[in-house]
Amino acid sequence: MYLAKKKDTNEIVALKIMQKSVIWDRDKKKQVKNERDVLAQGTFDHLVRLHYSFQDSHYLYLAMEYCPGGDLYHLVEKLGRLDEDEARLYIAEMIVAIHSLHNFGYIHRDLKPDNFFN
Repeated sequence: MYLAKKKDTNEIVALKIMQKSVIWDRDKKKQVKNERDVLAQGTFDHLVRLHYSFQDSHYLYLAMEYCPGGDLYHLVEKLGRLDEDEARLYIAEMIVAIHSLHNFGYIHRDLKPDNFFN
């Protein structure tokens, strides 16, 4: 994930760059398309929004909402632990996010603190 700025608007985005050859070699075309489609809907609670996607001959790019607080893994690493109220809040937000995906027929197959942002 990279931090990027769109030249014409100065908009700050998180830029995910995926190598096409790796996607094709690992037969991940469907998963990548589903990821893009889910994020592009922008109607889910507690999920980052996809602003736009594009590609060149070697890479696919997803320009997503930038979350300046970072991910949950690094937050816990920095703090050492969460108190009970903080943990309860983050767990509740994770459940809402996962529930939103399930309501649209999607299943998140990579649930880990790195994939949740604060």
